[in-house]
Amino acid sequence: MLNIEIPENWAPARTNESIKHKTQSQLKEEHKRSNIPDPSYDLDKDGFVSAREYFIAKQFDKDKDGRLNTAEKTNAMRALASGYEDNFVWNLEGKGSLRGKRLLQIRGKFVDAEDFTGVADTYPEHPLHRVQPRVKTARELKERRKMELVDKLKKNKEEWDKMNPAAVPNEYKLSEFLISNPKYLFIFI
Repeated sequence: MLNIEIPENWAPARTNESIKHKTQSQLKEEHKRSNIPDPSYDLDKDGFVSAREYFIAKQFDKDKDGRLNTAEKTNAMRALASGYEDNFVWNLEGKGSLRGKRLLQIRGKFVDAEDFTGVADTYPEHPLHRVQPRVKTARELKERRKMELVDKLKKNKEEWDKMNPAAVPNEYKLSEFLISNPKYLFIFI
């Protein structure tokens, strides 16, 4: 076995004066007492500090001393009057896993993961937003393209027939013995 000396600053000696709590029960009691919010955190003055009030008051406790002084409380009350609470989403902890949809914050808007229509308001309007399409469905588009192709083929055929006729029409020439207006039309025997 090695005989190694441990420096004194690594393991300071513990005396009864340095131990604040002698039992675990005393430690738990002290911890409970430290979690009780100061009455200055009661923003709506109902005598009870709710979780919402505690959260908001913690935001305005600038010196982090666990209580709101007069200036901090004035700032908190002024912010609440101007709608500071609307920046947060409340009461989600009560629903827990029973809440069917995820809640996301995208571009400053709170939206359900399945419904992003609220986010559309944050984007600028697309330049082609007001252009109405000529067709509404893929089937209409196919039919329209087919008709355009048929019309183009007909037009090309007509131009081809003009340039390359299948038969040149001959002018009808009257025979020299044929009279255009004869004196007698019928001969009876």
